[in-house]
Amino acid sequence: DIVGVEMDNRSVDFIRKTSTELNITINVLRMDVFEYMRTTKKKFDLIFAGPPYPLPNIPELPEEVFANQLLNPEGWFVLETNPKHSFTDHPHFLRSRNYGTTIFHIFQAEVVKRGDAV
Repeated sequence: DIVGVEMDNRSVDFIRKTSTELNITINVLRMDVFEYMRTTKKKFDLIFAGPPYPLPNIPELPEEVFANQLLNPEGWFVLETNPKHSFTDHPHFLRSRNYGTTIFHIFQAEVVKRGDAV
């Protein structure tokens, strides 16, 4: 199942329109993502968060994902931010990818430490 959580009406409409055009089923919820994370019982293989860069609580997103156990054991959480954010000390941090002013921080539910068997 694909779930989209978005507050902005125009973005909700865009997601719905695009999913129809691509013939992909997306359950789009117009609600606060922090409320969703605290109330859902679903677990995901992949969570992608592309929050507005001025959102003041971006640093809380990884902690909320893991505190609410939203990922399946081998699941990934990808967080898009600007270069002002760093998550290298987070226990589930795997790596970052830098694309100029856009950084993708990648977290994994069960991080394989260097030297561990893969």
